[in-house]
Amino acid sequence: MTFSDYAWGIEEVPDAVVLREACDRIDARAAGVLAAMTGVKRLWGNVDLVFSVSGAETVNQAMAGPELSTALFAANIGRGCTALGYLADEYEALSRRRKALVERVAAMRKRLADAEESSATSQVSSEFGMVAESDLLAAQSAADDLLADIAKFHRDLDDAEDAFETDLSRVAVDDVIPALDGTPFTARVSQWSPAGEPGSATDVLERLLADSVTERLDWMLSVSAAEARQWLDDNPDFWNNVEMVDPDQIAQWWADLASRSKGVPGAWESGPVAALTVAVPALIGSLNGVPALDRVTANRTAAPDWITAAREDLQDPDLDAAKRAFLLNEIAYLEHSIAGDVQLYLYDRDASRVVEMVGTPSADTTDVVTYSPGTFTSMNDFYQGGVQQIADYLTEGAPGTVVFVVKEGEFPGENLDRGGMNMLRIGEDNDPDRATVAGTELAAFEAGMRTDPSFATAEQIGIGHSWGLTHITASEIAGTEYDQVISLAGAGVPEEWRANPDTEYTDLSYRDLLQRAQEGGAVWEGRYPRVIPAFDHGDFYRGPDDAVLDDGKFTTNDLQVLGENHNLISQNVDDNRQLLKDLTKLVER
Repeated sequence: MTFSDYAWGIEEVPDAVVLREACDRIDARAAGVLAAMTGVKRLWGNVDLVFSVSGAETVNQAMAGPELSTALFAANIGRGCTALGYLADEYEALSRRRKALVERVAAMRKRLADAEESSATSQVSSEFGMVAESDLLAAQSAADDLLADIAKFHRDLDDAEDAFETDLSRVAVDDVIPALDGTPFTARVSQWSPAGEPGSATDVLERLLADSVTERLDWMLSVSAAEARQWLDDNPDFWNNVEMVDPDQIAQWWADLASRSKGVPGAWESGPVAALTVAVPALIGSLNGVPALDRVTANRTAAPDWITAAREDLQDPDLDAAKRAFLLNEIAYLEHSIAGDVQLYLYDRDASRVVEMVGTPSADTTDVVTYSPGTFTSMNDFYQGGVQQIADYLTEGAPGTVVFVVKEGEFPGENLDRGGMNMLRIGEDNDPDRATVAGTELAAFEAGMRTDPSFATAEQIGIGHSWGLTHITASEIAGTEYDQVISLAGAGVPEEWRANPDTEYTDLSYRDLLQRAQEGGAVWEGRYPRVIPAFDHGDFYRGPDDAVLDDGKFTTNDLQVLGENHNLISQNVDDNRQLLKDLTKLVER
């Protein structure tokens, strides 16, 4: 193939900045429409405070429908703009890739032209000619690799736009969960009179959404398990809307349901709780507002189906050894769940989400720890027990402690398909958008978990290792409040983060590789625990090989020790014993 035979076209990427600016304007206008509608209704309601007028209530009722429709409109616009924001993020990343590809193409054009010219002007029989021919073949091979990267870029661009279209197709809440009689939300608004249900249109929307979800769940009790599961299969968007419901309303519905079961509230051995758990276990096991032990029971019930799915994946004749090992680890982990050795509060293999509970909730629970592990954490790390070591130590050493080891979606640098790490993606540690999404998801987990009556008086503690601290502090930005936040060699905090005056902050660290990067300003622009006044800290702990670091000379041995120290802090081993003891004291105080 000659220089002229290569086609180097690289598709343009839309301007992400323009998309964001347009979305901001649309979102602001939509919010203004909702505020105007709510304001008009409120002002009209004030008429009754001045004098009684015949027909005023009729007008109030007539306004309820448009107000709710306006709330739906504003909510849908907001979701549409969120989807557009995700697309803009993808476009930004793709624009950077395109720029790099364009630069590579320019260099490749010159390389190919030079190689072809050298090959054409040389005698093939001479030593120089053989070298020139070799250079040409190498250049052509590199050009083929570049073409493959360009093709991958175009596929990723198409995938980003396809994902946006999918997100938009799920925007319209009004059509997602109709009432059992098939009517949309807006047709049911008359049951909420303005006098009987104070609050904004958004409040009414949330109430109706919750009632529609719980009404559907109650309906599942009236049909066979097969019918309930089939309905879920036919209505996958129901899962998305369940996550939008206020967990306090789900908790109240569940308590009412449990009260109809035998035994104390929360019992699941018989009655409607047991029936729903058996019928749709994966749904109950992911439902924010359901008590922790009931979710664990539901996920234990669902585990055989997940094992079946993993075994079906094992039948793929093209599996490589790493993927096969990953699936076998998953199966073993889920079998431990069935046996009761692993307590799954949440499990979603397709979304790379898992929350494992260590410890037993009860009226004697004094401390609830949310532990977020560090960069590169994958599902495989849960399967192999690597990220549960802190939780195991705390629950053994601090009676009354329950620990949730959380992985709410993809972690920075995670290999989703096989576990392990992708070092080329370590820069995701510093991505503020990723932190925002992760923090919002963690805040939703916290809101649901804290509805459990067993945790009503317990101290809430967030512990983060490495990027896990970013995860914890991002959830604070999203509204979560902790009694304590403890950094284990924490990476850093997002720019919007502010210390909560009612929260105690502590950092525990060894001298490690992350510290070197932090000191150089490469991590969260220098916003890391050791320099943030809110974080209390003592001296660095000493690792088993720290003598190598004491001479102040940076060698390859130093690099190894610093890397080992960063991992040591999250391990339940003798070399980390003093730090673990101090961590336990912090949790118990």
